[in-house]
Parts: sequence; structure tokens; C-alpha cells
Amino acid sequence: MDHEKNWQRAAENIMGDESLISRLTDAEAKVLLDWAIHELESNPNDCLPRVRQAMKLINDLVGGRARLSAGEITAYIQGFSGATPSLADQARRTFNDDMARLFTPASVANSVELIRKLTGIVSAYWNNTPKGGERKGALP
Repeated sequence: MDHEKNWQRAAENIMGDESLISRLTDAEAKVLLDWAIHELESNPNDCLPRVRQAMKLINDLVGGRARLSAGEITAYIQGFSGATPSLADQARRTFNDDMARLFTPASVANSVELIRKLTGIVSAYWNNTPKGGERKGALP
């Protein structure tokens, strides 16, 4: 029962905060919110802060990508790995490389797909990184 209450509180926290999706279209926001709820279902006690951090970064990055320089995009990508503090240095470098590959002209044209890819990379690293920081395996 505690798990259900914690999940419900965490979901309400995400759903009630417009700032997490303020720069996104309705379709983009739906994809991001669906991902967040899925992450919260798996572990509502421990992942709310990192889900909120990732949502803020995705909101800003996707919402403002047309106006961002390459350096600003790199700073956002580094922010994602900062949102996952348990990543070891090698995993962080690989993570940043994976994120950087997303920002090609073809991939940023479809913002809904971009959000799916961003959240997929974040989830894969969270799921493959135990609390000690060493990754369990490579990304799928």
C-alpha cells in the first residue's frame, strides 16, 4: 500500500508541474509525461528527483533546440549525465556520446521521436547503473 501511495504522490507531483513541459507541444508533453509515469511506477521512492531533473532538461532542450548553439546543446547533454550522479566516468562519456549523436538535422526534425530517444537513453542508463555507479551492461 505504501508503494501505491508513494507512486500516486510522485505522479501527482509530475502531472501538477506545468514547468516540466512548458516548452513542449501537447504531443511532445504526452510522450514525456508517459515516460515519467513509467519511471515512477518502477520506483516511486527513489527516482522522483532524477525524473524531474531529466524532464526539465528535455523540456528546455527540445523546446529551445532551434535557438541553441552546439555548445549549449553540449552543456545540456552534460546536464543529463549530471542528472544521473551514479554513472561512472566511462559510462558518462559514453552517455554523452550517445546523446550527442541524437542532434543531427534528421533526428531533431521529429521532436516527438527525439523525446522518445532522449528518454530511452536516460532510462537505459538508469536501468543499467546500480547504486554503486558501475554499469551492468551496454546499452541495447
